[in-house]
Amino acid sequence: MDKDKFEYYFCGMTFVAKQRSHEHCGSNGLPLTPNSIRILGRSQFLKTLYHPNICLYVDILRGKHERTVIVTEKVGTSLSNYRFKSWLEVLSMARHVLQGLDYIHRNGVVHRFLAKENICKDHNSWRLFNFGLYYMTDNGADVPFPIGCLKYTCPLVLYMGPHHVSSCKADIWSLGIILTELLLDCNLWKDLSQEDTIRKIFELIKKPGSFFREMAKDASREDIFSKLPQDIVNFVDKALQVDPRNRPLAKDLLKDDIFYLIRQEVAQSKIDNRQMCEQRLDQQSILELYHYWQLAGGDVISELKKDGLMRSRLPILNLPNVVLLEGRTLGVAADSNIMPSLTVVHLDATHILHRLRKLKHNSTRSAC
Repeated sequence: MDKDKFEYYFCGMTFVAKQRSHEHCGSNGLPLTPNSIRILGRSQFLKTLYHPNICLYVDILRGKHERTVIVTEKVGTSLSNYRFKSWLEVLSMARHVLQGLDYIHRNGVVHRFLAKENICKDHNSWRLFNFGLYYMTDNGADVPFPIGCLKYTCPLVLYMGPHHVSSCKADIWSLGIILTELLLDCNLWKDLSQEDTIRKIFELIKKPGSFFREMAKDASREDIFSKLPQDIVNFVDKALQVDPRNRPLAKDLLKDDIFYLIRQEVAQSKIDNRQMCEQRLDQQSILELYHYWQLAGGDVISELKKDGLMRSRLPILNLPNVVLLEGRTLGVAADSNIMPSLTVVHLDATHILHRLRKLKHNSTRSAC
């Protein structure tokens, strides 16, 4: 990478945790810990994770009214905006994603939100983005919304409901659906409602053929499917095993013989990853860079407000129309602010790097 053209961005996202009733107390008679504080404490572990195939968590902030703000590293282009030239490139991407999944799985983190929007390309490396939401919210128990993208969610999660604790094999299914869309060059079920999408998934898994082949038939992509190498078809079929007990782990898929087809790319990616890590260590630490960005006047919450992601609501509008004797409330309008905002607000830190570089050059000249 040309250092003179280096650009760096953080990104901010926000959501509201599930609010506890003031009447609920713990076994000791004291009020329960607010969910936003639980999320804040649990998310500190995510800031320690470091791997060439994941985007780093930089900061997690707690705001008013159970609001949580996440600051993460953001690089490159998302998979949803990328066009592949061959299935070999798709296979190389799958290997990078599996390496990232294997790393977070070994650290006890399940992505559960794996989708094309949460995979991004940074030069020659693919990275997992927004992988810690399920972990920091205690498997989704601390937020009032389900975590995951519907069409990439495995059938067991759809069958058991949002309170079911997912294993790391749920991410393997999501990767299988992503590979299906990329290899067949289609966007599955884009015109279907949520109910119809769930119905379609359960209809296809009941058919006797492989799920990959049935999706190709359903999407009218049988001609493309027939031209795929059998090794790739078998690889995707392994990821799309309906029974989780038969679905391999990320570390098992990384040992698949299919990756020998791209052994030159694998060797080159190891060199690129080593150079990338060296380059990161030579540059300012990511946490230090974020600290300097704040010292220069950067404010995550202000940036989110500018983009309309944090809108205040008058307290009188939250009053219910009817309060029943048992405490239930009726007539409270749903607040759209409690839903997670998938909008990414870019926090440009490039100017900080240029200013630090000038300071370094000036200090060098003074020493001379």
